[in-house]
Amino acid sequence: MTKLLPPASAHLDDGVDEPLLVQQLIAEHMKTLDRTEPFCEVKFAALETALLLLRADCASEGRSCEYIDVLREALGSARATVVAAGCVLTKTMDRHRTHRCDC
Repeated sequence: MTKLLPPASAHLDDGVDEPLLVQQLIAEHMKTLDRTEPFCEVKFAALETALLLLRADCASEGRSCEYIDVLREALGSARATVVAAGCVLTKTMDRHRTHRCDC
């Protein structure tokens, strides 16, 4: 697993825009996920939700139309996260039942 850390020179008291830094780290990590793997798709959707919520927080300071649009996208991404997680859970439970594993 790739660890994404802020640069050693990035300190909050140095005027680093923390929300922007977090958004950049999330976006970079999303690029590393193999979305052909079902669980990675769940992680991708969850990270996308977090990224959109951070962007909505920034947009709330500006135009309300942009804020509404980003919140709408975040809600869609959150729904996708739940659906993808449900699919992974169902497939995992089916696989365990087929192999007679107790969980």
